[in-house]
Amino acid sequence: MQATYLETGRPHISYLQR
Repeated sequence: MQATYLETGRPHISYLQR
C-alpha cells in the first residue's frame, strides 16, 4: 500500500481509495 502513494509522487492516502 505504501508504494501506491509513492507511485503518484504525492503523500496522500490514494491507496485507501483504491
